[in-house]
Amino acid sequence: MRNFIMNPTIFTRLEHLSLLNVVEINGLLEQLNNKTPLWDMSHWLLLIVKALFMAVLISLYALWRSRHCYTMTVLTGVFHCIAYAQLVIGIYMFSLGVLISFAKAPIVLVLLLGVFLSIICVLLTMSLLTVVGRVSGATISGNTFEGLLVITGAYLIWVCIKFIGLLLF
Repeated sequence: MRNFIMNPTIFTRLEHLSLLNVVEINGLLEQLNNKTPLWDMSHWLLLIVKALFMAVLISLYALWRSRHCYTMTVLTGVFHCIAYAQLVIGIYMFSLGVLISFAKAPIVLVLLLGVFLSIICVLLTMSLLTVVGRVSGATISGNTFEGLLVITGAYLIWVCIKFIGLLLF
């Protein structure tokens, strides 16, 4: 573990793993290692546009159901949901990195780590669903389940529009 912390390029040296397709994993890790600079405004602009789009969809749902909602409250809730989702995804990637870095360790240790990290990932997923449901449910004066359905629907509409845009252009 100390070697991994001192030299994170150990991540990309996976030739000794014969069971895995090394080319695909190295390609994935190279994409994950490409860092977006903090001053890259296109990344922030896309995040703001996504949050605004989802906030508008959630606000339209709240107006359709004759609920009280404030656009800034909905937008703040969407930003909180996006930030928490990114944190959970980061912990998933960290767990995967820990498992890959311990690939040469004894199988019992890898199995124990895999079980514990899988439990953490499942608990984080449930926490993510609960937090997202509560935050978005509170912004539209609804319950957790309704909030989760609304924000999931808004995100799916965003993904479909983005996918259609990729197909057209």
